[in-house]
Amino acid sequence: MNYHEIKTDNELNGENLRTVLWISGCTLGCKNCFNPQTWDFNSGKPFTKEVLQELLDIMDKPYIDGLTISGGNPLELRNIVDVNIITSAVRTRFGNTKTIWMYTGYTWDEVMRFTDPTNFPILSIDYKIVLNAIDVLVDGRYVDELNDVKYPYAGSTNQRVIDVQQSLKAGIPILFKER
Repeated sequence: MNYHEIKTDNELNGENLRTVLWISGCTLGCKNCFNPQTWDFNSGKPFTKEVLQELLDIMDKPYIDGLTISGGNPLELRNIVDVNIITSAVRTRFGNTKTIWMYTGYTWDEVMRFTDPTNFPILSIDYKIVLNAIDVLVDGRYVDELNDVKYPYAGSTNQRVIDVQQSLKAGIPILFKER
């Protein structure tokens, strides 16, 4: 998997001060996407063990609330194994003291289909592990006609900011409520 950038001290991509990782690769091609340079899976730089260690060290600062994974699309089939490694490493190092947010162009229902072993016999496990590790998922394709700069945490009003853990318990998407 490749990535484009790691940015720290970011307040725009989730609640509070965060570290943001932009992953390469997206097959959705949303019109006027904010990050079309991240669509190509081969763009950016390789995400190595050393980069993972750098990411964890950046997050170790006490004022960093957590990690946001964006892209591209972290939940692309070609990215999910590496995203699982990242989210698992964050949980191993920080437990639940740091939050994990994720942006995807897929809807909640599409992501739930990825966790079904009848659809994805091998990768469904990685999707389940990732979902169990993240706190908030911003779902849905960016729709340029629904762009609203005042809509919190998302680019277009069709996108939802979902409390993942509450949604997994309820079996339906539950919207995130700011703390």
